[in-house]
Amino acid sequence: MKHLLLLGGLSLAALSNAQVYSQMNLVNAGHNQGVSSMLESGEIVLGFSATTATNSIVADDFTLSTATDLTMIRFLAYQTGATTESLTGVNFAISNSATAALNVGSVVSTGWYDFSFQRAYRTIEGDTATTTRRIQYIDVALNQSLSAGTYVLSYQIMGSTATVFVPPIPNSQAVNGKNAFQSESGRPWEQALSGSNGVDLPFEIYGQPVPEPATILALGIPALVALKRRKRSV
Repeated sequence: MKHLLLLGGLSLAALSNAQVYSQMNLVNAGHNQGVSSMLESGEIVLGFSATTATNSIVADDFTLSTATDLTMIRFLAYQTGATTESLTGVNFAISNSATAALNVGSVVSTGWYDFSFQRAYRTIEGDTATTTRRIQYIDVALNQSLSAGTYVLSYQIMGSTATVFVPPIPNSQAVNGKNAFQSESGRPWEQALSGSNGVDLPFEIYGQPVPEPATILALGIPALVALKRRKRSV
């Protein structure tokens, strides 16, 4: 008979794909067809080019509070005028700098990005009607273990047409440093700015935090005690 080790009543499988980092607070307004990620006063960039077709890459940092085994990343982007799901792939790297060589991601799923079950669009300030920039997601799998610390995620996204854009998080909701960078058309890296504002880029990371040895021991004690009692009762 096969046995599944339980830690404090939770299986390891149940912990394998939890959200471990998120900066996805794109939505800041309503829209006639759902919700909007709308330009705010002083912002001028609807999206940053990030695609192999133009050799453009974007990068942003993230922080893990504990050692983590990473399993998946969700990226957000749009293709102007797309009427069907159109993102097809991602090249990305996680390292200590934005200059790391990118690797081809293994796509898990793609689709329209919905916020609270509502369609999400990227629009200019005051526009609640335009639907040409509907936001999409693309998930890629990975198997990478990181210790606690701050890292840089750099990436470019492929789609059914040449241009892919990553919408920055609205300035009023950007709370993760506003220090994204961009290398556009192979040019040197520079800070990604919308007007005079630095920006955060939207993505989520999933995985499994790695417990400290003492935590594993503490969580395992109830299961071991229960197993011992079971053996005695047989």
